[in-house]
Amino acid sequence: MQRTPPYEQVAEHYRQEIRRGALSAGDELPSTRNLAVQWDIAKSTAQRALDVLKGEGWIESRPGKPPIVLPQKPAP
Repeated sequence: MQRTPPYEQVAEHYRQEIRRGALSAGDELPSTRNLAVQWDIAKSTAQRALDVLKGEGWIESRPGKPPIVLPQKPAP
């Protein structure tokens, strides 16, 4: 049985929140530090989750500010 890595659990949580409309374009996600505290994970793990979301086009990171949700393209 494979266990989902913590960074992927965090990323999937925020993907679902965006898909269901709980988070929308321009909303801020927690900072890396706050994610680490909320999820009881290392800051590097929290950063990896944010990096995954950024790479997939869900969020935009901003120096010195929390990441924000990007407008989502409708599913084909």
